[in-house]
Amino acid sequence: MAELLSVLHAGGGLLGSLIYLATVAFLSLAIVGMTGGHFVYTLDDPYIHLALAERIRTWLYGINAGEFASPSSSIVWPLVFVPFAHRAWLQYLPLFLNALCGVATVFLLALCIRRSFGIRGVATDRRARLLVVLLTFALNLPGLTLTGMEHVLQVLLSVCCAYAVLCIMDNVEPPGWTLLAAMVLPSVRYEGFLLTAAVALALSATKRRRDALLLVGCSAMVPLGFSLFLRHLGLPALPLSVLLKSSAQVHAGTSMAARVTGTMLRVALATLRDPERAPELILSVVLGYLARRSRTKRTLFFCALGGFCAATLQTIAGPNGWFFRYEIYALAFTLLLAIALDARTPESVPEEQPADSGAPFRRRPSGLLLVAVAGLAAVYMQPLLATPAAALGIYEQQFQVARLTHDFYKGRVAVNDLGLVSFNRAPTQYVLDLYGLGSLESARVSPLDKTPAWLDHVTREHQIGLVAVYPEWFKQGVPNTWVPLGKLCSPHAPVSAVYSRVIIYATAIDAGNVRRVNEALQKLTGALPPVTTVELHPENSLNTCLAH
Repeated sequence: MAELLSVLHAGGGLLGSLIYLATVAFLSLAIVGMTGGHFVYTLDDPYIHLALAERIRTWLYGINAGEFASPSSSIVWPLVFVPFAHRAWLQYLPLFLNALCGVATVFLLALCIRRSFGIRGVATDRRARLLVVLLTFALNLPGLTLTGMEHVLQVLLSVCCAYAVLCIMDNVEPPGWTLLAAMVLPSVRYEGFLLTAAVALALSATKRRRDALLLVGCSAMVPLGFSLFLRHLGLPALPLSVLLKSSAQVHAGTSMAARVTGTMLRVALATLRDPERAPELILSVVLGYLARRSRTKRTLFFCALGGFCAATLQTIAGPNGWFFRYEIYALAFTLLLAIALDARTPESVPEEQPADSGAPFRRRPSGLLLVAVAGLAAVYMQPLLATPAAALGIYEQQFQVARLTHDFYKGRVAVNDLGLVSFNRAPTQYVLDLYGLGSLESARVSPLDKTPAWLDHVTREHQIGLVAVYPEWFKQGVPNTWVPLGKLCSPHAPVSAVYSRVIIYATAIDAGNVRRVNEALQKLTGALPPVTTVELHPENSLNTCLAH
């Protein structure tokens, strides 16, 4: 605690947190200005968590009344919102919580830098403070905050895990809160097990094998209990969102091991052509080198080995992409380990070094290190600068579809983007998720098997009257019984959305449905923001729109 208080006064954490908050505030104001006074997250996904929280408050784990579903990849994140699910300001709660987690993360980054370069002397070092600021952007913290997802909390816990390993490097007892963070991390996102295992490996290097086993065992309790809960509801043991976004299908009769193995092979091949995996791949190589260099020192070697394994597995088998958010937790952990290991020369570090001795460590971060972290920060400037445009795309597309289904069409609807349409709607309105996050029925059908016949059958079975989808998502086309009545067009190139237009179809559930959908579209047309248009009765469904 004394060390943490000293960092608060030192300026590294304070300066970094002020710059972080200023960046988040600037981006938020830019979003509100571009959307005509509406705050919208850069992804449609956070609204799924909020919609799930609304249903959990009514004792339903799912999206639609009477149907269980597991649309959230995080166990903990939707539960945080449940006590506030009836509040009008619920939609702003993810932003507020992410900002709190972001500030805490910046201060912990300063704490890690302080320990990496020795206890004495670094607190007032300008390079150390600059390094904290660069790390704030190298980890994309402002951009992650405005996704509204659980990734900022995940990064915060990952930095806690890194600090635990740094303490172990110095033969210092890790604070209890760091081990608690390692225990909770897999409940925030499943891939957090990689870092929990890395902390356990570092503990085992200090002959605390019992503590390491206890940490791993306790960290698995909540995910295992949640899997049992899902099985009790008749759902797969892993959330539908995890299975679908990892390309692991939910076919009955296919073993979990076969699905996961197939997914890992596909992702491993994708790694070779995915530039977003490059930073973690480079860190994997760096940590491999540092592990080899530290092989004569047991503690340093095991700490480096844990980071190397985490970086390699995340690169090969972990999720990546989807607006630069999935890999940041591992990047935070491994980057801090690499900095700390590079600051220690194994030949000059005794096995029992006093905690306050900074002699074998570099007093200041090197210029090369600052350049390397600045280069990483430059990589993540792309999503940071695109943040307002990403939110604008969600506003011009998913937000307007939600207005159509909430305000102008009161019947049952089907979509392939679940978030905003499912959030803050009338509890009796049914939303069919054709992608599958909120529907086990859809999740069990592979994309290639979602034929026009299946789409026609499932929409008739659920009495769906309006369908709003990207037709390209259905490789064999859509049913000819669906009548295309509108093409919702966004004038800007999509950033986090997939396409710049959505096709609105009316189904033949009854004789008057086409008229009702057409009337709803006409009402929406009169209420659209100036730059967004609806082409009524479009001649084609191509990803092109009429000139504005």
